[in-house]
Amino acid sequence: MEDGKGDIDSFLTMAEQQRIILHELENVRAGSAEQITGFTKEKVIAGESIFRRCIKHRIIAQSYPLHDRDALKKIKHHYGWYDITIRAGKLGMTSALGSIREYFGDSIAMYFAFINCYLVFLIPPAISGVLSYFLPWERSEVFTAFALFNVIWSTVFLEFWKRRANELAYGWGTIGMETFEEPRAAYHGPMHTSAITGRVEPHYPKWQRSLKKYLVTYPITAICLVAAISIMMFYFYVDGSLKAYLESLSADRLRWYHHLFKYVPSLVYTLVVSSFNAMYRRLADVLTEWENHRLQSTFENHLVVKLLLFDSINCFLSFLYVAFYKQDFELLRRLLFCVLVVQQLCVDQIRDLSMPYFMFKAKEQLFLKKYNKQYRHSAQTPKSSTNPLDEQILRESCCPKFRGTFDEYLKLFLQFGYVFLFAAFFPLASFCALLNNLVEIRTDAFKICNLFQRPFAQPVASIGVWQTAFELLGIFSVLTNTALVAFSSKWTREVLAPLNETQYVLVFVAFEHIVLGIKILISYIIPDVPRWIQNNLEKVQYESKQALKRERTEIHMLRSRSFDTFGTFSKELNTL
Repeated sequence: MEDGKGDIDSFLTMAEQQRIILHELENVRAGSAEQITGFTKEKVIAGESIFRRCIKHRIIAQSYPLHDRDALKKIKHHYGWYDITIRAGKLGMTSALGSIREYFGDSIAMYFAFINCYLVFLIPPAISGVLSYFLPWERSEVFTAFALFNVIWSTVFLEFWKRRANELAYGWGTIGMETFEEPRAAYHGPMHTSAITGRVEPHYPKWQRSLKKYLVTYPITAICLVAAISIMMFYFYVDGSLKAYLESLSADRLRWYHHLFKYVPSLVYTLVVSSFNAMYRRLADVLTEWENHRLQSTFENHLVVKLLLFDSINCFLSFLYVAFYKQDFELLRRLLFCVLVVQQLCVDQIRDLSMPYFMFKAKEQLFLKKYNKQYRHSAQTPKSSTNPLDEQILRESCCPKFRGTFDEYLKLFLQFGYVFLFAAFFPLASFCALLNNLVEIRTDAFKICNLFQRPFAQPVASIGVWQTAFELLGIFSVLTNTALVAFSSKWTREVLAPLNETQYVLVFVAFEHIVLGIKILISYIIPDVPRWIQNNLEKVQYESKQALKRERTEIHMLRSRSFDTFGTFSKELNTL
């Protein structure tokens, strides 16, 4: 748009238009305490958002933006086809990402940018893993080199992603973004006047929330963790019993299918862990909602901490137990195969597509049954009585609500742990993760475009707390890989044979510190913010200060002229 001319519809993206409409709806506030028309029991307080109040008390059942069919066609043309470029330090789905951001907003576009970046950085370890798989694993130096490469490469990926995220945030205008959050619609408590906004809004004492967390949330989480550990120990008992039975069979009684039996406990345990994670996900939602957090960001952070704690222990503890206590590396490879191939590549993909579809069909049938009753005594049919827009509204009302990219990031976090914590024992882990993510991008795009309600756009500058979670996992991978090399590598045992046990352990502690030092050095060499962005931000800051200085100078000059004029006028009055 130049000189005020141009197409006003293209000045703002669809996501930005959507955010403005939602902002205006949420800021329609009551001028005084009054009842909501048609609902005598429900009142709004002076200054309260009428829209949020109606959502909180289910007066408004659903609020969602409609899908735009023409814009969706453009996005569907792109998803699953990757315009991957690495040129001048830039990487991404260059054309698809812009369409995703314009339609869905920053948060979903940031997720697809992250998984695409992760996908590209999985290519080198996938290639090296496939090559290593065909090398004789008795050569422990290959095992050691592969473990060290994985640890260093995970750091390079995370540092590169921070640069990429800052590039995107700068281009989207969200870098350094500070927003004032309104209280959540579900937030409740006695009404008080806010010291910040001056409006009357709910207030919930911090001590009551802390009491809920310490007396209810934490004990329930601990019980769930004990249950998860008990299931893990039962799995190891069954696996050990089956292994002992198969070893007791004589060669003439051993059949080909007996070799497949050893995978059955691992497969069943993998599915149980996945189901347990899904059950705890719902429980964590209920507990976090019950804690009654004021802001949406605080709600999400507490939910992330709960799920990361539980899922990390439930998913990774069994691998640590096998690797360091039992030191059964054949079992460790079976577990990794079951998780990366059976669970993530097969079960999770089918579940992610089938559950929203069946939820949609079930709601659609219930809705049509109620809808048809209204026309039982009418000559019109439901289809003839509605226009296409009404049909779209009714149809999309049956779709489940998209809960954000939380579950997608959690799956990638767990996959990242499997690949970089233990992948030295299963070199094809990176390759399996690469295949999974190629499928994941397409299935995520399909379900967001076709199976869910269109979500409201949310501005973001990064992946938030998930960046810290991935970095902590990267640091922990140094400890696990160093320990695995120390306790299971024949090559290191032969090289360090003259050392006693104490000296041997001290050598690997020193080696672990050296690797951590290399990670820190890489993070220092690769700055989070590109220099050109830093220069532009500093330039904007300088120009803002200069503009403020000029404005203050002009105000000072106007005041001086006013005083001079007033003095001259006073002298003239005295003369008269």
